[in-house]
Amino acid sequence: METGIKIVAEATRAEISGVASRILCAGMCSSSNTCCSSSYENTTCYLDSICNPVTEICNDAVTIRKIINCQQENVNGFCNVAYRRQASQSTTYIDQPQTSGYSCNGVDGLESTDFYTGSCVHTMIESSPWWQVDLGAVYTVEFINISARTDFPGYFHYEMFSNIQITVDGLSCAYYAGPPALSEIYEPITITCAASATGRYLKIERQVSGNLQFCEVRVFASLTSCPNPVEAWTCRDITGICE
Repeated sequence: METGIKIVAEATRAEISGVASRILCAGMCSSSNTCCSSSYENTTCYLDSICNPVTEICNDAVTIRKIINCQQENVNGFCNVAYRRQASQSTTYIDQPQTSGYSCNGVDGLESTDFYTGSCVHTMIESSPWWQVDLGAVYTVEFINISARTDFPGYFHYEMFSNIQITVDGLSCAYYAGPPALSEIYEPITITCAASATGRYLKIERQVSGNLQFCEVRVFASLTSCPNPVEAWTCRDITGICE
């Protein structure tokens, strides 16, 4: 099985005690009716119900994910067509392996807005940093939900989410001046696209000198049935791989 191969491969590079703990962590998930994935990082076993049907080693932490029904639900006639699609960005801020700002973090489906959970996008400081997702097909984008980072004291990074230009296949979708209101800090920022915003590649660009940070992007199109997430999901950006 794929799971066995990957755990054995990890065992050749780690202390036996560490591998035993990781296998035990995976077993705890397998025996649970609600756990969809598990990861063992820094002596801690994490169990969650996030639906990602792959088994993988991500950033040196073993992650076991069970294959379950991962079809997206149609909500009021709209589907998130960005979920687990290929993403890229201008640069990547590298912190520790589990908490770097990889492009794929923006479409992983995780709801945390804390950068240190390892689920947020973060570029380097540069002129006009950008992030882009390949939706996999041509869609008419109706609106976008963006979850900004909220973990820093004083909501410093949250208030830096501003001067945002969103394009679809190079054509303007919307401009968000920002910053978002602190009274809405735990709600996604909703941005409505222009009626003609049809295409495959959605790009978010911060049109100032600085960095671009956010934690999740949901791109909604009006569809009768939702496309399934990509099963063999890999996300490659300029400086790293998150898969």
